[in-house]
Amino acid sequence: ARALARSAAALVLGFQKFDPDVHLCGVLVNNIASPGHFEYVRTAIETYTSVPVVGYVPRDPTMSIPERHLGLVPHGEGKVETERYHKLRDYVLAHVDCQQILKLAQGYPLPAFERTLFTQRTEDRAPKAEDRKSTASPSPARALTIGIAVDEAFNFYYADNLDILENLGARFVRFSPVHDVHLPEEVDLLYFGGGFPEVFAKELAANKTLHQEIRAFVEGLKPVYAECGGLMYLGKSLQTFDGAIFDMVGVLPIRTTMRNQRMALGYTRAKVLRDTFLCPKGGEIIGHEFHWSTLSESGEVCYAYETSKRLGGPKKYDGILVKNVLASYLHVHFASDLRMAKRLVHNGRQRAESSR
Repeated sequence: ARALARSAAALVLGFQKFDPDVHLCGVLVNNIASPGHFEYVRTAIETYTSVPVVGYVPRDPTMSIPERHLGLVPHGEGKVETERYHKLRDYVLAHVDCQQILKLAQGYPLPAFERTLFTQRTEDRAPKAEDRKSTASPSPARALTIGIAVDEAFNFYYADNLDILENLGARFVRFSPVHDVHLPEEVDLLYFGGGFPEVFAKELAANKTLHQEIRAFVEGLKPVYAECGGLMYLGKSLQTFDGAIFDMVGVLPIRTTMRNQRMALGYTRAKVLRDTFLCPKGGEIIGHEFHWSTLSESGEVCYAYETSKRLGGPKKYDGILVKNVLASYLHVHFASDLRMAKRLVHNGRQRAESSR
């Protein structure tokens, strides 16, 4: 509500009328300069709309969460002190009517639904290591072991995606491209999500042994799935904002350059041009793009996707295929089409069995 007073009512009224099926039961006001400012805003909203104001959070520059070019700095980097969360808690307790929020919420019970997918966890279902060793021919239903890159450089993952894959029979083993010298043992598939490889390019480039192991993994025709930051990491090089160039893994014939402005933001439709372990030829994938980098080809590139942001808009190409690697700028949510996750697990499992 910074710089808002009476016009705050127009904002709330707009949301209230925009979709009649969505009922606003209360408003919490943020970025308030003073108690007097809050009274202006509260009076306007409650006078011109039927929505109660349940409280406010004061403006405090010390409460700002650090940001960089892709948004907020992830909590995992440890740059947001615990005391800041304690201070925010104290603000809420002092200025927000939490009992009113609970009372309002009681009037809107959760809709009934059947939880048919996100139920059983992998640890309840996957065979134990000793069970796998006891049979010469593992069952086709064995868990697919996915090595997932998780550290300060790679942490953009939809939690739903991980739940979906687990409930389809996958098991995750974490590793750090920044800190770990070796890949996890007995991994069937590698998964590189988005993140900030450009911020940690020096550390990523220095981990040459891991680069070699990833290249060997690819040469063994094992599947590798990469999104955005993972795409950049698997290329030949990455040029950072200050112009420094660092060698990356080198399995994709591309070079990445960071730009001084945003290069893509928004939802994207991808027409699948070639069969992949994620989607067959002729299918469609809907994903999200957000990046400040561009790619240049450094060799012959095979693209799996033809993309567009809107009907009739310009066409581009994405989804680079090399051996059994699929790497793209798209962040894909598997719940948009569960067949993608099922195909990924099925194909990964088939490849794992054929290599044993």
